[in-house]
Amino acid sequence: MNTNQNTQRASTSNGKPSHVRQSFASLAHDALELGELQLRLAKLDAKENAQKLRSTAILAGIGTLVLLSCLPVGLLSLGEWFSLEFSWTKASSLAAAAGCGLVAAALLLGMAYLKLRQGFATWERSSEELQRNVTWLKQTLKPGSATKPATSHPTAPESAATAARSEIKLPPR
Repeated sequence: MNTNQNTQRASTSNGKPSHVRQSFASLAHDALELGELQLRLAKLDAKENAQKLRSTAILAGIGTLVLLSCLPVGLLSLGEWFSLEFSWTKASSLAAAAGCGLVAAALLLGMAYLKLRQGFATWERSSEELQRNVTWLKQTLKPGSATKPATSHPTAPESAATAARSEIKLPPR
């Protein structure tokens, strides 16, 4: 064997060049780190979402309890008042009172619905970040692409990791 063949064999292991293994190891590390950061972001979003949903559930619960407890007495009283004040028949005054009750219930439930929609908007941050990470991973793994995109790209793992560390307060590497 000549020296050139020995040098070539020393730079490979299992028939693969060492730079390919190193590039793949770097890519796998970046993908795992992105996955870890994505999970941490999802955990923070879940915590924030739970806090918002808690207040929404309390608001909806209180609104429902108030409606259920006061509805019969209040609506009957309002119907009596309509009957006396406007000289309506008993049936028409009670129907008008029921309509007022339905409007009040619709307002309370509408406020609860709006709060609920705001709570689910929290997940948009995780969803957008996951989409950027998946896009970066697809571009990186596409045949014929460079082994590693520029780190200044916002979806590169170094910049994503740095941004996530500052927001999530991860310890430095």
